[in-house]
Amino acid sequence: MSSVADCPEGDTGDADSHHAPTTRLAFSALVRRADLGIVVGVMVLALVLAGCIQPVGPAWDFDSYEAKAKHTAETALSGIETARLTVQTAKNDDAFAPFVAVALSDAEGEAANAHATFDKVQPPSQKADDLRDELDPLLVRADDALSNARIAARRADLGEVAKQAKALTRSAKELKAFVEAHS
Repeated sequence: MSSVADCPEGDTGDADSHHAPTTRLAFSALVRRADLGIVVGVMVLALVLAGCIQPVGPAWDFDSYEAKAKHTAETALSGIETARLTVQTAKNDDAFAPFVAVALSDAEGEAANAHATFDKVQPPSQKADDLRDELDPLLVRADDALSNARIAARRADLGEVAKQAKALTRSAKELKAFVEAHS
C-alpha cells in the first residue's frame, strides 16, 4: 500500500485525485473568464452612461454655451427619433403596448434629462440668453409630444399613440433645424 507521500504531487491517493489539478486549472480559467466578463461589462456600462450624461459645466463664453445648446438639441432629437420609430412600429401593429410604453418612457427620459441639464447652465451673455429663448420652446414641445405618446402607450391606447406621430415629426424638424443652424 502506498502512502500519500509516495503519490505524485497533488495526488492524495484517491481514485479521482488525478483529476484534481485539471479541475483546479479549469476552475481557475473559469474565474479568470468571469472576471474578464465583469470587467468588460463594467467598461461597456461606463461607456453607455458616459454617452447619456449631459455636460453641466459652466459656459464661459457664447461658443461653449452654443455647443451645449447644440448637444442638448441633438440629445432631445435622439429621443424624438426613437419615439417616432416606436410610434411607427405601433401603427403597424408590430409591437405590444408594454414594449411601446417602455420605449417611449425611455425616449421621454432622455429628452427630459437633456432639457433639465441644459436649464442648469448659466447663459454667459445676452446673446446666450437669446439662444436659450430660441431652444427652450423646442425642448418644451418635444417634452410634451413625448409625454403625450408615453401616456397613451401606458393606457395601451395604440391608436392614440399613432396620433402623436405628427407632433413628434414637428419636433424632429424643429430640432434638426436648430442643430443645423448652430453647427
